[in-house]
Amino acid sequence: MSQMVKDLEGRGYLEHRRSPKDKRSVTLVVTPQGERILARDPIKPLVNAIYGLELGANKFRDILRQVLDGLDITQHSHHADTCRDCIFLAGRAPELPGKMQAEFTCRFFRAPIAKGEVDLLCFNFERREGHKR
Repeated sequence: MSQMVKDLEGRGYLEHRRSPKDKRSVTLVVTPQGERILARDPIKPLVNAIYGLELGANKFRDILRQVLDGLDITQHSHHADTCRDCIFLAGRAPELPGKMQAEFTCRFFRAPIAKGEVDLLCFNFERREGHKR
């Protein structure tokens, strides 16, 4: 960690400030040059979306969808989405002795998926052809 801090200081992104109360303590402060770099940070949409959670945790999925859509635009690819629109989602999972019957199965992970799980996000998602949001 100290090497990363030294590197960021050397590049002019961070600076040390001595504590006025305790001369042994320092605070790391982002410089204006560092702020300019942070403004271009690709994770910034996620940070902004997290601040939007003040509207209620039940909107988290919709906010995360907006973030993913924003990342799709900048990355020109899609990395995550819900199982419902994924090519790996298959119908009823094969019956396993002594186990509850799952509604669906994930062909990628070869794992059962409960009906309530098809709206969860997966990072191994691949969109089915013809399925648009």
